[in-house]
Amino acid sequence: MSRQASIDIFYKEQNPAAILTDLISNGWSANFDGEVMFIPGKNINEFEWITSSFKEFNMPLFLEELEIEKRAGISLVYKRKHGGEFLISSNLMSFSISINTIYITGKIPDFSWYISRITAAITNRDILGIKCNANW
Repeated sequence: MSRQASIDIFYKEQNPAAILTDLISNGWSANFDGEVMFIPGKNINEFEWITSSFKEFNMPLFLEELEIEKRAGISLVYKRKHGGEFLISSNLMSFSISINTIYITGKIPDFSWYISRITAAITNRDILGIKCNANW
């Protein structure tokens, strides 16, 4: 049986490219072991993640597409260690915790650790609510 943990952050209408830029400017990186995993906005309904070399990944182009499409997915890690997959749209960020998960105890993810690092990056983004989910 697999474990799943996610955090949904709801906010007022925002530019999703600016949200991603805020995360990257505050310790989050798309570079995990030299690779990046992402879903271009135009393919997000298909949920087909693409893995690419980080050196070959064009972040400015990805941000440009995100600004046009208003949604995309990308894996991010905090300080290159803990993270997961982010689905970012104009009013919702859904984060699936999947990379080197930090646990409070046993099977319970430390949601506060992730929330504090995400919200520190988007403090000026009019957060409306946060929802945490864990299943195992």
